[in-house]
Parts: sequence; structure tokens; C-alpha cells
Amino acid sequence: MITKVYDVIVIGAGPAGTASASFLQERGLKTFIIEKSIFPRDKVCGEFISPAAWKIFDHLGIRKAISQSGYHVIERAVLYAPSGKTLEISFGAEHALGLSRASLDLLLLNHAKERGAEVQEGVLMTGFERENNLWHVKTAPQKLKVGESFIAKNLVLATGREALKNQPKGGQRMLGVKAHYRGAQNLKNALELFFFKEGYGGLVQIEKGLVNACFLLNMEHVPVEKISQSEDELMDWVFRRHPMLTEKMSKAQRVGDLKVTAPFSFGLKVKGSDQDHLFYVGDSLGVIDPFLGDGITLGLEFAFLLNQSFENGNYVSTIHKKLGRRFLFSRAIRFLSHHSGMIDVVVRMLSKHEKTTRSLYRFAHGMSEGQS
Repeated sequence: MITKVYDVIVIGAGPAGTASASFLQERGLKTFIIEKSIFPRDKVCGEFISPAAWKIFDHLGIRKAISQSGYHVIERAVLYAPSGKTLEISFGAEHALGLSRASLDLLLLNHAKERGAEVQEGVLMTGFERENNLWHVKTAPQKLKVGESFIAKNLVLATGREALKNQPKGGQRMLGVKAHYRGAQNLKNALELFFFKEGYGGLVQIEKGLVNACFLLNMEHVPVEKISQSEDELMDWVFRRHPMLTEKMSKAQRVGDLKVTAPFSFGLKVKGSDQDHLFYVGDSLGVIDPFLGDGITLGLEFAFLLNQSFENGNYVSTIHKKLGRRFLFSRAIRFLSHHSGMIDVVVRMLSKHEKTTRSLYRFAHGMSEGQS
């Protein structure tokens, strides 16, 4: 029996994985996606897509599909400091989007299929090894089927962020929680970010009249009994951390389940090898701080840069050259986010300097001066 050898196997069908598959399939490379979940599926995510994503959507050829997805137009961001002081950032001509991961990820997966990529959902990858210059990927048994092995010349890992197994020295254990709601008050087409002693998070309108509430909580400041309470009691406690958040969510009703993610680490890692044809994309390579609202767009950028550098064999160096400073910037802002007094000072200062605020926003999102 002749074993089929793919040009590329992609593990994981989040935005970075499926966008990578679409780009590489367009190059004429036979691509195979392995995904452990069955789509559509929900994820812990802010579900905010920055204006910079439109450029990648255009390169993928999906602007029309995105425009027909039912997303909510997001025109600005409003930051609420612990003191209640606010900072507003207008996105300009090219708006941002509020769209659930269930909808976005399914759209991107279907696009990869349309481009010719093969896909297997509900299949768990259990390991991979390189032998005779080829990657051998093993999968777990599924129902009545035995585990299989697949072979490819190139392996792209888009397996998402890793759980934090050991707390780093001096670091915080941050727990992510997310749920959809109906009936939030006075959002007015804005991404609303709230900072408080126990963490930070935001509200964003998405499709079908829903609002996504997603927060990152510092476990050092969350009472243990809150974690063991009901989903609504936990989220009600979160909503009471900031007066403006309390006001906006006072009449909201949860729709669907609460999603929780294990503590995880931030930063851009040095992983993968162009020489060995092993590439990490998305959160498996770097997790940027959620308050920048750039996670989904960054995943798409990883895919775009992989496609650009694929033939030159310089993906790893390109990633660190193009994105390294943005991760350093997010690290600095992360430090501020854990100090309420500092956040108040920064918000107060930036609220008086709109031009500086816009420049910092563009830098954080990798946007040139000419972009919105």
C-alpha cells in the first residue's frame, strides 16, 4: 500500500491554522488539516477583530464572506481605569469587528476546504516525529477507528496556547473566563475594556444581538470560593469589580455556557525550525496580552508571514523581526495592568494627548501611519 505524502500538515483549525492552510494551498501545496474539535465550536476569546485584519482578509480573498457573516461593527475602544477615568480611541475609516469564534473559525475552515485543503475534524494528534526528512503525525483512535499516521514534508503547529504548568517566578496566574449575554446596556459600537485590582477584561457586541464578556482574572486576588460557585455567581462577582461594568451588565442575561481556560503564559517564543520544516503559528508560538485586542489578527498575521517567507526559509527570523517589538510593548502594558494606580495615571495622561494615543494604538497593532 502506498502511503500518501502531503506537502503540509496543519495541526489545529483556529484562525492561524486555517489561514496558513489556505495560503499554502494557494501556492499549490497539498495541505491537510487535523482538528481535535467538531466545528462549529466555542472558545475562550475576546471575539474582537482589529481593523488591521481587513488586510489579511483581502489577501485570503474572504472580505465578501466576512462582510456577510453578520458581524457587529466596532468603531472605537473605550478603556475604563479603576478610578473610573476613561480613554477613548477611534478606529477611523476602517472599522473593527465583533464576531464569535464559532462563526469566524467555521468561515475560515470552509474557505480552506474551498481552496482544496483536506480536513479531518474530531481527530486528536498524539505525537509527531521526523524521519527520513518527513514528518510523521500520529492520531488517537476515534470510535471504531484505530489511530492513524499521516506523513508530510512540512508540519505547521497551530495548537493554541499552552496551559501554564509551573508558575513563573514573580508571575501571575491568570484565569480566562468568557460567556455570551443578551441585554447589556449602552455599548454603542465600542470595545469596552475594564481594569480592576483582580484583573481586566472587556465587552464587545457580536452577531445576533449578543455581547461577549471575556475577562482575565489574577488568581491571587480571586477568592477560592468564587471559583466553586455557579457560573452566574462567578460572573456577577466579576461584573461588580468595576462600577461602569456593573451598570452595563445589570440587566444582562447569559446565553449559553460559561467557558473557562486554564492559566497560561504570555510572550513570543523561540520555537520551530525552517531547516526541519517545522513551523509554529498563532498562540502556539506567541500569546499577546488580550487587552490589546489583537489576538485573532495576530494569528492571521502569523499565517501571512509564513506564506511570505515559506520559500526563503526564514520564517522564524521574520516573525521575531516583524512582531518582536509588539510583544515587548504588550509586556510593558501588562506590567501596568497589574498596578491600578499606574493605569489611572496612564489613562489620565493619554486622554489629553489624542495624537500620541493614536500612534501607540497603530504601533500595538502593527499598522502604518497611513492605515486607519
